[in-house]
Amino acid sequence: MHPQSVSLVSSMNIQNIDKLEINHLDYGTFDFIIAGGGTGGGILANRLSEQESFTVLLVEAGKARAAIVDVLGLNGYLVASEWNWAYNTTKQTTGCLGSVDQRCALTSGKGLGGSSSINEGFNARGNHKDFDQWADLGDIGWSFEDCLPYFKKSENTKFSVSASDKPYHGFDGMQSLSIAEDTPILTDALLSAFEELGNAYVDYNGETQYGVGRPQYYLDKNTRATTAHSYIFPALNRTNLNVTVESLVTKVILSNKTATGIEFWKNGTKYTATAGKEVIVSAGAINSPQLLMLSGIGPEDELNKHGIEIIADLPVGENYQDHPLFPGVYYRYI
Repeated sequence: MHPQSVSLVSSMNIQNIDKLEINHLDYGTFDFIIAGGGTGGGILANRLSEQESFTVLLVEAGKARAAIVDVLGLNGYLVASEWNWAYNTTKQTTGCLGSVDQRCALTSGKGLGGSSSINEGFNARGNHKDFDQWADLGDIGWSFEDCLPYFKKSENTKFSVSASDKPYHGFDGMQSLSIAEDTPILTDALLSAFEELGNAYVDYNGETQYGVGRPQYYLDKNTRATTAHSYIFPALNRTNLNVTVESLVTKVILSNKTATGIEFWKNGTKYTATAGKEVIVSAGAINSPQLLMLSGIGPEDELNKHGIEIIADLPVGENYQDHPLFPGVYYRYI
């Protein structure tokens, strides 16, 4: 992966988001600075600011919100909009065979909520064995049994759950989980067809994952339940939480290999913010390694190509993997 070219983002006045009216380079000091207001960063901002003694700055390159984001069914439009970083892979040798120049699109959300603002909203945790294999490799704490309490903590399940599946769901979390309304005749016919083939009807986030079931969505009364909707917006009245949008972080400031702050651009002006406790890089699978490399943490050869001072020679950005997807029908928006 190569460090991407950095472009400045424009700024607009968004009510109740930018609390700090600062016209100079020093943006202030905060206990925690979170670079990236996506799926992980939004949750962190909420949880950390629950502690009133902590001051938190959340910095997001994209916008705050838009009505179109609330409509889950419009994700096909959103991936072709300013809410997507719209990256593409390099030319692949064994994959992306159906894509132009064998370069797959890498959808990555840009804006508060990150990819939870533009994806299809499915809640599918992944196979239990995947988590257990991570634990077997030595990553203690990542087994499915270890992760399940946190899955449950985040969920506010709104649909009927059987007694055997109930231990696998949460019912008082911050992110609503629903089964969307659909066309019953078609759905029932499809479910019956699968069951005739020997597939049991299951809650795939429950006791067993093998079978057929209706998809579970992050929906709150038919509104897309992004991490912004569920975690950031409800916390904006906290005086210890500051959120700045359309603000692009371009560097983590390091002192003796310890992160002490960030540099970011907003409305053509470069700002510096200082962290009293921690800088948390939560900019996604693509932008996080890019930011680390721009800060001097990455492969020596790659950093030398771009004239970046080397702080730590580490294989940052390598071994990127993504899961395969076969949608059946592919639409191109022109």
